[in-house]
Amino acid sequence: MGRHVLLVLYCACLCGCQTSTVGGTADAPPASVPADVAALIASDMASRLSEQLPRSSGPLKLEDETTDFAIALVTSLKTSGYQIASSTQPQAIALAYRLDRSGSELLASLSTPRLRLARLYVVSGSQAMPASPLSVIMLQ
Repeated sequence: MGRHVLLVLYCACLCGCQTSTVGGTADAPPASVPADVAALIASDMASRLSEQLPRSSGPLKLEDETTDFAIALVTSLKTSGYQIASSTQPQAIALAYRLDRSGSELLASLSTPRLRLARLYVVSGSQAMPASPLSVIMLQ
């Protein structure tokens, strides 16, 4: 019984860490980055995606293609050999992206229903340099 209580408390602490509102909320708008920085990060993330998701998996569909990062990501994905779905293609793989900024650091993430990629970058002026290894999570 004591172990179960400790396990529940441990899980509650972990959940609290993931949903902290210090520095922003899960519903906070994504970070905005200059077009040249967006292009550097999008190119790296598209390249990393191609290491994990075969181009033959099917066309990719982004929900929001209006930001500088989304435009750069679509361009980089096409350059990497991916097809980008039109709004009428029902079999497309949903691809979501997220940029979160904290000072000079930017966390970029891409996710599909089966895969999540994330990487931290240090942004300085018009440059973005990877500051962490790529995090890859395969979902069931």
